[in-house]
Amino acid sequence: MQLDSRRSLIRLINFLVIGILLVVEIGVDSNLLLAEDYYPDNIGNEWVFLSTDGLEERILRIQSNAEKSYRKLIDQTREVSPPQEETGYSRFVIQSGINSIKIIKATFTFGLVGEIDLPYTTPQVFLPIPIQLGAEWSVKGSVKLPLLGQIQAENRQKVVAVETVSVPAGKFEDCLKITQNNALKSPVLGMELTGTMWLAPDLGPVKLINSGDIVFELIRHNIKTDTTAVSQKTKLSTKWARIRNE
Repeated sequence: MQLDSRRSLIRLINFLVIGILLVVEIGVDSNLLLAEDYYPDNIGNEWVFLSTDGLEERILRIQSNAEKSYRKLIDQTREVSPPQEETGYSRFVIQSGINSIKIIKATFTFGLVGEIDLPYTTPQVFLPIPIQLGAEWSVKGSVKLPLLGQIQAENRQKVVAVETVSVPAGKFEDCLKITQNNALKSPVLGMELTGTMWLAPDLGPVKLINSGDIVFELIRHNIKTDTTAVSQKTKLSTKWARIRNE
């Protein structure tokens, strides 16, 4: 089974604007949220999603990197039906800092255009730390592609709500809903795309909607969390309750 080229192109664009969030362990004060609770980045963590149309499986995995201060996020998408052809494979090299997560390099592999390497001469802020309701940030990227030329992309993201989300893997409360607006420009292309992600406390991503309106829901996971992060959940629950009532 071959997926249409438009779907593949949309997925490529989604990756180029860095539509995946990574967060690390930090402290929490009276106004800010513990980031690690919403995307545990321990080596070996894995999330498996299924598209609601039943066509694709998406796997996110945290791995070690040759440079010990860095980590790798692997993002793989493949067809569900045999021969389970891979429809997307990407890897991101990231580094955790005090005030942000920075992306050092990204590599994308697609049958449509082959392998694309996207190094950042100046590391980009992937996510500000800490994160809170109403937080906004952006990620900018640029890459040259066959036929499309030089693409300039900016991904603007905002934490807009706290919701309960039900997916095949379970029902999760206090999920951060994060909207994404992707602006793309090239000599032959100009468009605005949107996406949405939900992150559950102590678990990470549970639901993803990309710019092609393809919905991925969590079906299983293997997550390790630090004891210090889990112990903060009572404080976070109290904080969310206060925010929702404001």
